[in-house]
Amino acid sequence: MKNITGIISADYLVSSLKTLTKDRGIAALPFGSKYRMIDFPLSNMANSGIVLVGLIVPSNFGLLVEHVGIGKEWNLDKKTGGIFILPGSSIDYRNPEGKFLLNDLKQNQNFTDSITDKYILISATSKVFNINYRDVLKSHIDNNSEITLVYKESFSEFCKSDYSAEMDSSGRIIHLDTSSDNSNNCILDTILINTDIFQKLVQNYDGYEYLDLMKIIADNTLKYKVYGYEFKGYVAVFNNIESYLTANQGLLNDEVRNGIFNLTRPISTKMYDIPPTKYTKSAEISNSLVATGSTIKGSIKNSIIFRNVLIEEGSKVENALIMQNCTINKNSKLKNAIMDEHSSLSENTEVIGDEASPMLIDKNKHL
Repeated sequence: MKNITGIISADYLVSSLKTLTKDRGIAALPFGSKYRMIDFPLSNMANSGIVLVGLIVPSNFGLLVEHVGIGKEWNLDKKTGGIFILPGSSIDYRNPEGKFLLNDLKQNQNFTDSITDKYILISATSKVFNINYRDVLKSHIDNNSEITLVYKESFSEFCKSDYSAEMDSSGRIIHLDTSSDNSNNCILDTILINTDIFQKLVQNYDGYEYLDLMKIIADNTLKYKVYGYEFKGYVAVFNNIESYLTANQGLLNDEVRNGIFNLTRPISTKMYDIPPTKYTKSAEISNSLVATGSTIKGSIKNSIIFRNVLIEEGSKVENALIMQNCTINKNSKLKNAIMDEHSSLSENTEVIGDEASPMLIDKNKHL
């Protein structure tokens, strides 16, 4: 897709996820047995033909940059275009969860001012969906829009801290707010904006670096032609530990899984040269996703298992998420819980959380 440069913002906090995003940031958070959150916006852009992507990274960028590399898995390892790692600014603690902080954009003006494409597509990394941005561009052009915001209708339960939009009969956004009770049109952290308008907005708000680009757009809905594009596919959103586990378990539903992992628009991720998972005669698997490299000797039910996990004989895992390189030793039980990377349960140990409030086992924890 010509004439579009992509920008992915990963430099913001999601404090409600507690220690899950303490060391890795939201973009590097594992999802769906073998993916990380960055895989979804990056794949959406690559599948839509965007060949130049700037990735604004947080201070704890190591794992994220190691995962993305030079963009080979997304076919972005090109001489022309490619993926550019852009340093995020120190998070402004007046607005720590602002997803498109002006400070980040101004700090990377060497990149944004050099953009010659007519449009810029900006995305965050905290929602999971599979979209064809060619359709968004067509809508943008058809409406003669200057800014197009992708939204999901009837999604109010997840809009409490996100922007929602009110539109007139033509689809033009007339009001944009984080606390609107009159709209169920939840903005999906995706902005298609004319490059000249983007550069003008960034320049005009000099001295207001703590502001979020969405706030600036909200203040200018009457000045610029701002339209909405309705996304009708499946969206997974999580804003706390409970909904993170639920969003992952949503992939156990065939319809949900097929909606996100569209064969014509595959979600790519970093590849690892590891063997398939080994299941012994004692293994019992029910309604679960298990990634490669694991050894399963025990029982798994309604759970998501990442790479290189060992579940020993006699152990039971139910309604749980186990990240890579974890071990569940013999005759142990893990239920209603999330186990972060490189953690383990010793023999004959039970960790049982509440279904409505799952237990979180921190990274490198050994119980």
